[in-house]
Parts: sequence; C-alpha cells; structure tokens
Amino acid sequence: MSASKRAAMQRGITAPGIGTTWLGETVAFAFGDGTLLINGVAKTPHDGALIALARTKDGERVLSAGEDGRILSTGRDGQSQPIFEQKNAWFEALLPHPNGQTCAAILGREVVLIDLPPPHRVVARFKPGRTPNAMAFNGDGTLLAISHSAGVALFETASPNQPLYELPCGGGPISVALDPTGSFLFAGLSEPALAGWRLKDGQGFRMGGYPGKPKQLSFHDNGKAMLTSGGPALLVWPLVGKDLQTLVGPMGQAAGVYRPRLGLATAIASHGDKAVIGWSDGGVDFVNIVTSESRHIGGPRPQTNLDFDPRALTTAIVSVAFRDDGKQVSWIGEQGAYGSAAVQ
Repeated sequence: MSASKRAAMQRGITAPGIGTTWLGETVAFAFGDGTLLINGVAKTPHDGALIALARTKDGERVLSAGEDGRILSTGRDGQSQPIFEQKNAWFEALLPHPNGQTCAAILGREVVLIDLPPPHRVVARFKPGRTPNAMAFNGDGTLLAISHSAGVALFETASPNQPLYELPCGGGPISVALDPTGSFLFAGLSEPALAGWRLKDGQGFRMGGYPGKPKQLSFHDNGKAMLTSGGPALLVWPLVGKDLQTLVGPMGQAAGVYRPRLGLATAIASHGDKAVIGWSDGGVDFVNIVTSESRHIGGPRPQTNLDFDPRALTTAIVSVAFRDDGKQVSWIGEQGAYGSAAVQ
C-alpha cells in the first residue's frame, strides 16, 4: 500500500458520508455534518448538515445542498458561491443537466431546474403525483424521469406542466435511470427487485433476485449495459443484442456477474472497461468488466466465509467515483470512512 493511499484511509471524520467526486485531479468528499473536504482541506460552507452532492458538467465545481435551504457551488480552491436559497426547504438530491447550464434539485414535493450562471433563475418546476425521491435525465436532457413511492413520472423538460407518462409501480421506487436514447426506463425498488419499461410501447419488465435494494443504477459503455448495486455481486445488465449494437433492453438476457467478495454491493461506478464496487462491509474492489480481473483496493479485505447478514451492517460504502482519466478512484462510507487509490 502506498503512503498516499494509507494516509487517505487513515484520516478520520466521524460524520456520515454523503458522497465523493473529482475536480480534475482534486478529490472531494462530503459529510453529513456539513464538512466538505476538498484536496484534504475541510470547509463547512453550509449552516448545518450537508444533504446532497453533485459535480458540475465541466468537472470544475461541486454542487452541494444543505439543511440551511441553500445550494452552493464550490471550486477546488474551497471558495463557495450561492446558487439557490429557499428558507425551510428540504433537499433530497441534486442532478446537473447534460447541457451543463442548469441543475435539477428535489425540493420537497417538486423538482426545480435552476440556472447555474447568474442570476440563477428557476427555469422549470416539475410536480409528480407523489413526493419525489430520485431523478434521471436522458442523454440530451430532453426527458426527465422522477421516481416516487407509487411509480415513475416522465417529463419533457420543455413542457414541465404535466408528465408525458405516469408509470405506476408497486414495490416503492427509490432510484431511477433513463438510458441515453430515452428508450428504456429503470427503477430500483424498496423491495429487492428492479423494474423497467420499454417506452415505445410501455411494456414493463421486472428483474428479481436482489438480496438488497438497488439504490444505484449506472449506465456503462454509452448505454449498452447498466450496472446496479443491491446484489450479492456487481450485476451488469446488457441492453444491446448479439450484434453488441442494437438496443433491445434486458428482457430475456442474463446479467454479467462480478463477485470479488462475499457480501452486498452498495455503491458502483464505471470508466471504460473498469468498474469499482463498494460493499456493505466497507470494502472497495476494482473489477475489469472485460477480463473479470479483480483486486481489493480499500477497506476490509474480502472474507472467505459470510457469517453475518450484510444487510444489517452499518459500514456500507455509499459513494464511489472515478477520476476523469480513470486512473484514480475515491470512496466514502455511511460511517464516514473514506479514501482514494490508483487503479492503473
């Protein structure tokens, strides 16, 4: 283990982890007590807890939402600028728009779309039938999927007054993903399953067998596959047919299974052929999706026997991220453990 990796793992903040991302070669970690750690320097830009973290499209700044009702933009120098403020507001999530000029935020019972350049206007408001909990854009940002306890609402961002589709779904969606072409919509459920729809005809499908909740859904290889957490392994669902080009969806196809340790996969990210998996026991592993090569890069080493229920642990990794060049990864756990490592 390198000195830099060991030091990154030993620094301690006791607050729960919220998220991690990269600004160029600068790593950022966010904690529930309001601490924003950028390149090893701790800042507390919010008056109170920090709730959500995202990175701007250009990779130059991090966006954070706090219990103080503010959204802030912070550069790698640690200097913060206000983007939005609403007294007594409660944020759930942040999601930059693919155009790089706006950001969506779950704000109570609605989703607001806010201009990032001054004067930071609210340019749209989306109101699904129930309180939203997650959201996803398609590749060009013309569609916005918003999940809630009874299903998923799909909006055209140019026409936010009412949903284009309302897709009812039992099981309580808690995560959502919309493939880059806007052809397939997926929802991770609060029960151990994944639901989805082919939007051209509304055909629904369901993937079961998850021991945990699929809280994180991530597209890989320009939408040719989708990675999910919540399984006893990293599950990679193919979305293209045998020609590896034609988008056909996951129906009738088997997921790729990558299991470098026993436990529950709780956080995922990919970069090219590389993937990084965070686990319920606080471990972090690297996987090559093409060759199935894997290695341990952080936290506890893999165990040969699983003598505990991984769903009952409170040490889970909640966020993992690749640096843009794919040569470094970072992670943060629900008890505040965090670190970074090279994956060349």
